[in-house]
Amino acid sequence: MSASTKAYPLFHPESSSPSRLTLSIDEFRTEFPRETQLVEFKRGVSTRGIQETAVAFSNSHGGVLLLGVDDDGTIVGRDLTQSVEETIHQAIAETRNPGQYSVTRLLVA
Repeated sequence: MSASTKAYPLFHPESSSPSRLTLSIDEFRTEFPRETQLVEFKRGVSTRGIQETAVAFSNSHGGVLLLGVDDDGTIVGRDLTQSVEETIHQAIAETRNPGQYSVTRLLVA
């Protein structure tokens, strides 16, 4: 499948779906059923994990990193505190050519 016909996930800049800031658990599982080339799950906020994911996405068609989600898709949650957001921005700032990114809070309830 080429980049032009790829189905992009919510929050991806190329997604044609409107980004929603609240999803039910079932909606989350439908939108993000598993990790793919465009979706990465991370339980915590590891600088190294964020940087590795940013580099991988910058070398492909971009992607969506979801923090507070186990590798199997289980939602463990993660508050987007000022400290967490600063960690994300610092990790990206220390990454060579990470590309464009944004941080969005998603409530799953």
